[in-house]
Amino acid sequence: ILSGLVGSEMCIRDSFEADGLRISLAGVESLPFEETCSFGTLSAPCGAQARTALRGWLRGRSLSCDVPADMREGSVEATCHVGSEDVARWLVVQGWARPVPGGAYDSAAEAARRDERGLWRYDESR
Repeated sequence: ILSGLVGSEMCIRDSFEADGLRISLAGVESLPFEETCSFGTLSAPCGAQARTALRGWLRGRSLSCDVPADMREGSVEATCHVGSEDVARWLVVQGWARPVPGGAYDSAAEAARRDERGLWRYDESR
């Protein structure tokens, strides 16, 4: 477990960097920073909004990630938590990440879509 990371300063684009590792959240497809969402004539920088929301939520909070003990450098997918809260689940519930199809966060994404949270407020198929 890689722990004690403090939120916002190590959050970059769609992953975290700490101790030589680039950590992506397991079970979700993060929005690229450049992603734009649109609905009719309404357009918004969803990727930037997602990163801003995550940074705001993490700010000053300690993040712990389940990283294999033998990982010393490179990239890895991991489950990360702030306290007892799963970071990937939080992103999906807020509508700022898509779940990996058939994964653990499908029902959370359905609720976010139904409630038009995050990127789903721009979804034309709602």
